[in-house]
Amino acid sequence: MLPTLRLSVVLAPILGCGPGGASSAEAGGSATSQAGDTTSSGASGGDTESASSTGIPTGSGTSMGGGEGTTATSTTTTADATSSVDDTGTSTGGAGICEDPGAPGCTACDAMGEPQRLFGLTWNYAKGEPGSGLGSEELRCIVPETGSSALIAAIPGMDWLPVGHNTYDPDAAVLYAFAFANSDNITRIFSIQTITGDLLNNPPVEPTFNWSGGIHVRSDGTLVGVTWNPGALQEELRILDPATGVATLVAAIPEIATLYQAIYAYDRLADHVFMIGGANGEAGEHLFVIDAMTGALISDPVFAAPLPWSSGIYVRADGQLIGVAIDGMKQLQRLLTIDPTTAETGVIAEIPDLGPLLLGASVYDELHNTLFVVDDQFRLVQIDATSGDVLASPKLATPPNPSANYNWSGGLHIR
Repeated sequence: MLPTLRLSVVLAPILGCGPGGASSAEAGGSATSQAGDTTSSGASGGDTESASSTGIPTGSGTSMGGGEGTTATSTTTTADATSSVDDTGTSTGGAGICEDPGAPGCTACDAMGEPQRLFGLTWNYAKGEPGSGLGSEELRCIVPETGSSALIAAIPGMDWLPVGHNTYDPDAAVLYAFAFANSDNITRIFSIQTITGDLLNNPPVEPTFNWSGGIHVRSDGTLVGVTWNPGALQEELRILDPATGVATLVAAIPEIATLYQAIYAYDRLADHVFMIGGANGEAGEHLFVIDAMTGALISDPVFAAPLPWSSGIYVRADGQLIGVAIDGMKQLQRLLTIDPTTAETGVIAEIPDLGPLLLGASVYDELHNTLFVVDDQFRLVQIDATSGDVLASPKLATPPNPSANYNWSGGLHIR
């Protein structure tokens, strides 16, 4: 595991590219882009270089998924890791019921006999010296009110995680995440039972697919994803079997040329995938809306101007598509509405005290209509998704190694 003591901050890179897409050489060997810059560097569609757990951008245009995490400006900053929160507790596992209410794991991972709703998958550097191979990906609960966290379980075999290549099935309480294992040089799809932390499956997957549009759980429980197929030179919707790793073609989506990494959303009521990127033969930044059952392109309107999306896009409880983007002139984060039929955006609110955000480390809580994001100071910023008001921003707990913060490389998730 490569070390990093500083926070690498990048704009979401383009992952999948069709014909005419920029190569990694054209992108200058970097996945960084200045916040507010309307141009984005892209990697070739055939590029499947693994994303690492260091937070350092690769030359392929993919962000890495561990270490310090990636945020949405080109600035490099040292994160303040100070916190007085004790996060040494361990979950009781099982059904999440606390036998000893005074135990650290009970107060952190279990609340009133129920598991904490907010949790994430993150790299822990404390298992050994950086680069020793003794680190570990960990499933950890997070207490929104305090920022404290506690271990649910260490997940073996996960070394390098692509940012945003994970999804949670709330009905089955299973987290799916891609990871590359140094031990056997194979990319696998991991299925993790999130109450107990049990590893259910981790079969190898076809290494040429890059899952540029992410993976998503449909309303029928089927795991699907949008990926570049280098053999056919096209983006495709595929069903992914988490037990075998086999990816079965549903339909080609030839209209898509490029996609931003980790800037996608899923509507489980409509079974629609929302992604942002470039279209074949057309200028501008498109909002692609895909039917996750058939792979049909529902719409692909063009934004009036490219936007520097800083954390992601989300489907609100009322069905409204929203996102967080940086105002290039003011250098302020803004919460925006997005019209899926026209790509017209509207400003809900400016968020002046919100700094650069960790790419992939965010989630929307439908029950409380709250958006959780992690900023460059490793605060858990909680935003009212209707008004844009900041509701809370506690410091996330100090990890065992205070010079290497938890990066939430497998994403934040809500039960």
